[in-house]
Amino acid sequence: MDRRFLTVLGVSLVFALVVSSVFYQMSSKAGSGSQKQEVSDLRDLVIAARPLQVGLTVKAADVKVVKVPVQGFPKGAFSKPEDVLDRPVVSNILAEEPLIEGRLALRGSGVGLAPIIPVGMRAVTVRVNDVVGVAGFVLPGMRVDILITGHPPNNPTMVTKTVLQNITVLSAGQNIQNDATGKPVDVPSVTLLVTPPQAELLTLAGNEGRIQLVLRNGGDQNIEKTD
Repeated sequence: MDRRFLTVLGVSLVFALVVSSVFYQMSSKAGSGSQKQEVSDLRDLVIAARPLQVGLTVKAADVKVVKVPVQGFPKGAFSKPEDVLDRPVVSNILAEEPLIEGRLALRGSGVGLAPIIPVGMRAVTVRVNDVVGVAGFVLPGMRVDILITGHPPNNPTMVTKTVLQNITVLSAGQNIQNDATGKPVDVPSVTLLVTPPQAELLTLAGNEGRIQLVLRNGGDQNIEKTD
């Protein structure tokens, strides 16, 4: 009786060891497969290593590559740094932000503001001070109205008139190019996006009187009638 019991017990132990071994191997393979799956679900993403301003030409030091889940890869983003090098920035990009196709101009399209000026439009730079520039609150992408203050012909009385409305600001408060040390150069100017006739009017207004910028809500597209 004891022998039978011992025999059954021995067989049971052997069977248990075999089953445990099989489950261990299956678990190891499953874990390895899961790790491989996790690695394969990651993709390289090119992001900004520092803030990139409008007009800047992207260099190797301006970008870096990070791993992100494939499902979270932004549309229009890049995996290879060489795809973005030497391309001008057409929209300000924050540090750690992905570089997107629509925010870069084509390689060789020019430097500075030239790549972001639409066909048929012009960029006109106006010298400003803290008063003219709305105390520094005018930033690229905002919209402004242009007022001129001066003396009309044969009229000693000084008047102010709105000459342009809903004008886009391309750059403001600092040069869009860097100096020899790589730092932005502060200049008292605002560059505006206008049509050729508006460029003529703006230039004439600057020569005939004092220009004032008026900041407006970006969602306000109405053109108001003024006297």
